Amino acid sequence: MELLGRGDVRILRLETAAAFLALGCLVLSLLLGWQAIRGLPVCYGAASMAPGLVVPGEVPEAFVRTLSEQVVLVLYNITPATAEAAHERVQYLLHPGLLKTFSVRAKLERQLMAEHDLSTQLSIRNTVVGRSRGTHAARIDAVRRVYAGTRPIRDEEIGARLHFRQVQPSPLNPWGLALVRLEFTEPLRAETD
Repeated sequence: MELLGRGDVRILRLETAAAFLALGCLVLSLLLGWQAIRGLPVCYGAASMAPGLVVPGEVPEAFVRTLSEQVVLVLYNITPATAEAAHERVQYLLHPGLLKTFSVRAKLERQLMAEHDLSTQLSIRNTVVGRSRGTHAARIDAVRRVYAGTRPIRDEEIGARLHFRQVQPSPLNPWGLALVRLEFTEPLRAETD
């Protein structure tokens, strides 16, 4: 009789385990059915952020910070040979209203750099990001070193303000942000060697 009692307990345990397994399968099936009907948009974050998903329509501050720093570094870590390629890289992010002004300024900058063999190197000190009036904004404080040939001429503290609006992401602009305003302050302090 004792053997029969142990068997009943085992069967009861197996039935309980099977019931929990069936309940888990039912919950997973319902979740898969809900996802198939409703759908779940999936966006992957950039490499600068931790791996994971991003909520569509929301732009994390890390994206704005990283993109702002990349734009400023591309624009100010240049030589006469790399200036045109750097300006073309930034043009993909510009709002169409800024393209003409940017093109004219970039052409003048390239001519000046070629005439005097100037190049620049930028070191970012601080980046502050936030939102204002429907745009994502960043303020960057940096030090720019200007070279004539291989000789450093001066160090300048500069500031940059960038404003982005959300647009449809594309292969040319995977960030989904368009640069609508770009301002560089005059050097705050110039040191001549």
